[in-house]
Amino acid sequence: MGICGSDLHWWAEGGIGDAGLASPLVLGHEFAGTVVEGPLAGRRVAADPSIPCGACDRCREVSHNLCPTVRHAGHGATDGALGELMAWPDRCLFPVPAGMSATYPLAETAEAFRTAEARTGMKVIVTPDR
Repeated sequence: MGICGSDLHWWAEGGIGDAGLASPLVLGHEFAGTVVEGPLAGRRVAADPSIPCGACDRCREVSHNLCPTVRHAGHGATDGALGELMAWPDRCLFPVPAGMSATYPLAETAEAFRTAEARTGMKVIVTPDR
């Protein structure tokens, strides 16, 4: 589980841009973990923190990120992963191969590359934070 800048905005300011809180919210939208029950029980997974509707034109075009009713973990009215347990759709969970760390989701790594202004063709080194 990582804490993102947007989590800090929700915490310190009660919102992000024009999105504000109408009720208490459990933060945490970038997460991985071990599934407790369901078809993936016992598996370590990385999670897609977005839940698209799956029925709109954008979802049918496989442009889930453009779904007008997409919900995000730890945003708006959808609780995130900083609670003890959370429910999340199986279709948004991706098993992590044995031996691969699931402690730092890909979204945070992508944000680090963006912040560092890494570009195609550049040589970079990625090391674990110890």
